Amino acid sequence: MTALRKKTGPFTNDDFHWYLTVPAIWDLKAKQFMRDAAEKAGISKDQLSLALEPEAASIHCRKQPVSVKEQPCGNKAIASLQKGDKYMVFDQGGGTTDITVHEVTGPSSVKEIHQACGGYWGGITVNGEFYKFLVKVFGGFVINDDKKNHPAEYFELMHNFERNKTSFKEDTDKTTIRIPVAWLDAYEKSTDQKLKDVIPQMDFNNKLELLNDKMRIKHSLFRSFFDYSISNVTDELDNLFKNKSFLVFIHY
Repeated sequence: MTALRKKTGPFTNDDFHWYLTVPAIWDLKAKQFMRDAAEKAGISKDQLSLALEPEAASIHCRKQPVSVKEQPCGNKAIASLQKGDKYMVFDQGGGTTDITVHEVTGPSSVKEIHQACGGYWGGITVNGEFYKFLVKVFGGFVINDDKKNHPAEYFELMHNFERNKTSFKEDTDKTTIRIPVAWLDAYEKSTDQKLKDVIPQMDFNNKLELLNDKMRIKHSLFRSFFDYSISNVTDELDNLFKNKSFLVFIHY
């Protein structure tokens, strides 16, 4: 608003109406929290509306050319969604997975033909599986101690994982993640053993090795961090596709 004032001149808060998008699977309590946070940020109640994220995406879908339609003259043209068309909006975010199915009912209207479904299967669940893996390797004491006494190193490690997670591909042979030296020292101090000597005895089937402070994770082990999210999402989609009334255009 400060930047706008410099470009367009004076205006007041009353000149704005704000829309905040929220996951479709959120309950009333979560939506109210969003309203309270907006009010605390200076947005009055009468100037705020909440929009479900799939509905916001649906507006975008309606404007996209998705099929080839034959015109009265015989020519063919790319057309947007028509009345009676059905489509699925699949929103895979950081925290949640939202899936909705809409049917076009008019030039500017749609109806929901399946209740919003999904769950907390977003990208953060992959981080959660990696964290469980770290606890299995180092033990909870080492990690909790490092988070308390060396928070910068902990967040640097998780940032490193996030970078590797988003660039991970099926042809990736090994993923290398640097482990804070403080973790290795704390592990040795608490167990009287070096982690590099213990890893071969762990139940990872030679999928994990430690070279100095670099942990090398083989493809199949790193890939397993995604399994919880993927299996839940594919199960949910499978249940939807079993409903014969949806033969849909899918927008990602």
